[in-house]
Amino acid sequence: SEAVPITLVLQAGTSTSVTPASLSFSAVEGTNPASQSISLSGSSGTSWTSAISVGSGQTVNWLSVSPSAGVLPGAASVSVFSQNLPAGSYTGTVSVATGGTTLPVPVTLTITPAPAGVLTVTPPAFNLVTLPAASPLVNTIVVGNTGGTAISWTAAAAIANGGNWLTISPSSGSAAVRNPNQFQFSVNTQSLTAGVYTATITFTAGSTSIPVPIQLTVLAAP
Repeated sequence: SEAVPITLVLQAGTSTSVTPASLSFSAVEGTNPASQSISLSGSSGTSWTSAISVGSGQTVNWLSVSPSAGVLPGAASVSVFSQNLPAGSYTGTVSVATGGTTLPVPVTLTITPAPAGVLTVTPPAFNLVTLPAASPLVNTIVVGNTGGTAISWTAAAAIANGGNWLTISPSSGSAAVRNPNQFQFSVNTQSLTAGVYTATITFTAGSTSIPVPIQLTVLAAP
């Protein structure tokens, strides 16, 4: 009989991979770093799911992945939420499961201490004009922080002339970087005659003091 040649071709299966194999994030205390992407490759159309975990002893789940499932090939965005975490080193894992295989992607997060808070006051001065016995004037000062850590501040008013025509509220507070305080002062001209009156509100945080001069001009009654 005639021999019939047979050719057998063995094709390697397409393995699933995730790149990069690990992720590293860094942030300053009180901030969130930018998200990073992972790419997933393998047999087209194969479904995948993901799960996240953080290291032992870490009670806050600071890690997330979106989307949490899909089909290959695909991509996912990994985010960390470090804004409310203290400075230090953190570890976690994004686990991608597909076709009976689970691929771990280690994640490290390093948070460095925030710089000291820096007191800011806006606006820096006031020049007010009113009539005698007018309704009280209420003005707002924004007490902010352009540094890192929250700062505690106090405010004190010094009136140069005219008696007690200026009141402040509140006299203290705490300002975070993204959470400035609304400070108000009120001017009452009920007992004032026409003339120019001055005062200063001084804001203090630690060794920093910022004076806000206030000039009040009371016009003569028409």
